Amino acid sequence: MELKDFGKYIRGKSVDKLLHRARKSSLGRILASQKELMVSTRRLPAAKRATGTK
Repeated sequence: MELKDFGKYIRGKSVDKLLHRARKSSLGRILASQKELMVSTRRLPAAKRATGTK
């Protein structure tokens, strides 16, 4: 986003609302990433141990 567009975006909005929206968006991305990681680890087969290792 260009600085000019950002200025239009924040005009008339409170800092509290902007922070709330940013945190909510960030949390959504974090949870989606976590969910994706959990799905991908379930699909991987268990690694076989080499004989003689602990």
